[in-house]
Amino acid sequence: MRRVIIDSDTAGDDTTAILMAMKYFKVEGITIVAGNVAFDQEVDNALTTIETYQPDYKIPVFKGYQNPMTALPNETHDTVEEIQGGNGMGDA
Repeated sequence: MRRVIIDSDTAGDDTTAILMAMKYFKVEGITIVAGNVAFDQEVDNALTTIETYQPDYKIPVFKGYQNPMTALPNETHDTVEEIQGGNGMGDA
């Protein structure tokens, strides 16, 4: 079986991709990076996605960098809950 590591900001499109990956690959881990919603929400979304699929093996979730890598020192990272919903999943 092919093995993958997924790097994600874990909003709705990413969770769909994670679910599909768990069906066709052995997911060795998921790393979370800054994205469209609050960082801790992204981590929760990854954990919930794994729990929903219930794989027969443990998939670790790792916290990555919580800010954009290309941001200038005085810039802040803006999230877009007004588009993605408060949980990044359209509030589903």
